[in-house]
Amino acid sequence: MLYGQYRADRQKLDCTLKQIKMDIYKDIKRYLHYLLYATKSQLKTEVANSYLNWFWWILEPLMDMVVYTVVFGWFFKSQIECFPAFVFIGITIWGFFSKSLNQSTKLIKNNAAIVSKDRKSTRLNSSHALTS
Repeated sequence: MLYGQYRADRQKLDCTLKQIKMDIYKDIKRYLHYLLYATKSQLKTEVANSYLNWFWWILEPLMDMVVYTVVFGWFFKSQIECFPAFVFIGITIWGFFSKSLNQSTKLIKNNAAIVSKDRKSTRLNSSHALTS
């Protein structure tokens, strides 16, 4: 009896998750033009205050890579092959994750009134935060 109930609940949950995924894809497809425009304007705003503009996005992880390579590669004698590339990829992925999480959290916090009323705008704004 318990297994049957568990299985039925699991099927309902799977159907609900599939529906949520489809809703997210539909929203992104429907508002793709807005999403691209908002992302592009956010990126332009971000580099407007920098002297190095777009070059800074490459220079910052490269400089971090140099520091980590010197400290961990030479001083601590790291045995990992292609250690600088490993560090660069790790820094880049961590930077994307960290920035996306921080921007999504700030976006939801700053737009609490909108988020509590409309679920679609939450999904769309979170997608925008991830792409910029």
